[in-house]
Amino acid sequence: MHVPDASRYRQLASLGIEVASLRFDGVPIPKHTHDEFVIAANLGGVERVWLDGKRFDARAGDITVYNPGALQASDGGSEAWGCASLYLAPSRLMPLLGRSEHHEFARPLVRDTALATQLITAIGAALGAGTAADVAEADEALLGALDTLFCGHAEAVMTAPNEGDTLLLRAEAQLCEQMMAPPDLAALADRLGLNAVQLVRAFNRRHGLPPLAWLRQQRLRVAKQALLQGEAIADVAARLGFADQAHLTRQFRAQFGLTPAQVRTCRH
Repeated sequence: MHVPDASRYRQLASLGIEVASLRFDGVPIPKHTHDEFVIAANLGGVERVWLDGKRFDARAGDITVYNPGALQASDGGSEAWGCASLYLAPSRLMPLLGRSEHHEFARPLVRDTALATQLITAIGAALGAGTAADVAEADEALLGALDTLFCGHAEAVMTAPNEGDTLLLRAEAQLCEQMMAPPDLAALADRLGLNAVQLVRAFNRRHGLPPLAWLRQQRLRVAKQALLQGEAIADVAARLGFADQAHLTRQFRAQFGLTPAQVRTCRH
């Protein structure tokens, strides 16, 4: 295992999974969330993880597993570190692994070098697959590794509806509809029968981020989808209100560990 020389990315249409080999050169990753399960096997160096208020280190051969919505950040100090990662939407679990209930990981760190090697090998094969036979073989290897991981480290959980969810979903929808010119928080809160402080607290409880920080993440997710569809980086930056292409690149890399060019040129 070693830190990769450069980051690589691929979207696997056959499975609905994204895979990447990522390199980080001493640049902290700020607090952010993902809608997907994020599973990463450390390739080298030490990742200093902050997850939902707790801290731990992930070293070569360790696996980090983050449930959707987990608030995370990390830092490798002055040293480079890298990981082989995959991103799996919860809605894909049932068709891929036969799970009939909502599952979550009980712990964010798995110390299993054999399983980490299995994941790293499968992700590497998926990144390099060329022929249809290669793709099919890589898909099978990924599913095998995921099945082992979920069987051993995830558990079914009951999710109870939250009375505040409807209001927050309305707030999120309005923010996304006005992404280029977000409404004043006080005005948005008033439409929902709240005040601005209550709105910010509700976002922090659900996402770990205030509304505008949450909205910045959504802009970056929209940018990623546009790049995957082949839109030019400069056009994406202009359309989504970034100051320029460099501004988009800085924020994009901080969120995803990849540059917009790497995502755009490696799409499949």
